[in-house]
Amino acid sequence: MATEYARSASDEAIAASSRQSALPSAGQTTVSDGIAVIQLTGPLTKGFSWVTAISGGTSMLMAGAQIEQAAADPKIKGIMLQIDSPGGTVDGTEGLARVIRAAGSTKPVIALASGTMASAAYWAGSAASAIYIDAGTTMVGSIGVVAKHVDISGLESRIGIKTTEVTSGKYKRIASMHEPLSDDGRSTMQAQLDAIYSLFVQAVATNRGASVQTVLDRMADGRVFIGQQAIDAGLVDGFATASEVLSRLRAGQQPQRKTTTTEKKTMTISEAKQAAVAEVGRGGTPAQYQAALDRIMASSRRPEPSGVATGPTDEEKIAKASAYAKQHGVDLVAGLKALGFAK
Repeated sequence: MATEYARSASDEAIAASSRQSALPSAGQTTVSDGIAVIQLTGPLTKGFSWVTAISGGTSMLMAGAQIEQAAADPKIKGIMLQIDSPGGTVDGTEGLARVIRAAGSTKPVIALASGTMASAAYWAGSAASAIYIDAGTTMVGSIGVVAKHVDISGLESRIGIKTTEVTSGKYKRIASMHEPLSDDGRSTMQAQLDAIYSLFVQAVATNRGASVQTVLDRMADGRVFIGQQAIDAGLVDGFATASEVLSRLRAGQQPQRKTTTTEKKTMTISEAKQAAVAEVGRGGTPAQYQAALDRIMASSRRPEPSGVATGPTDEEKIAKASAYAKQHGVDLVAGLKALGFAK
């Protein structure tokens, strides 16, 4: 199971560990005066793998077990998560975030980012009761999902190999590496990424106490935010050292999240589509996505000053594009483009 607690850890040793390489400390747990300090360092993988062993990464299952153990231990007053990770696999991240959030309902959990807290590491860390960074150069964010398609058909052709795959089921091997990526393969991969992205955005919104729209507007475009940028965007709550976090937890101070709001603005079609995916979530029907898109576009419209001649309102554009889409058998976005309302 997870590494047992080392009861003699000092603040100095803990602070020093946050400045060292992830290799010796990944996955370790120490305890300092009733505060459990749990490391989430290096690449995050669901279980212990060769990547974890070579790179000094963290098993999310093992880290989750350590957090649950600390949350259940009556001698532990709070938990500090020391995070220095570029991210990791999709599989395991949602579960780890759920464990962190559950632990935070019983005792304070503070995440301290040192170096990098990006992608999957941010998804997990966002579930803490509060998040701090220890330097102005700490990198945070990278909210998004990526998948790769590798086409080796050209290589196979050059060395005289031809691979034929026989499948059952329309989507089996829809994005095979033995042929160029087809339109159907690309759209299938994109739909999968959009589903995961919607879960990511919704989780950050829930964990940070922000609206989905705020997350989309300010945090979730795939960017990495540096230091103060991350604070301004609402990704983290401020600067702190390891010693300061430990002191707050020992004093029983309740962590305070930074309140994040966003000014309402007219959304682009691309932003509206992302918001619709995030709102409806996994398993939505085309009709549900369309209804969400219509509602989001309508609600994002800025009021026009009276007496100023303008073109069609967003509601009118959507209504016209919807009628066009139904008549020509296309989706709303294609209708908006066909009518010149979108690029």
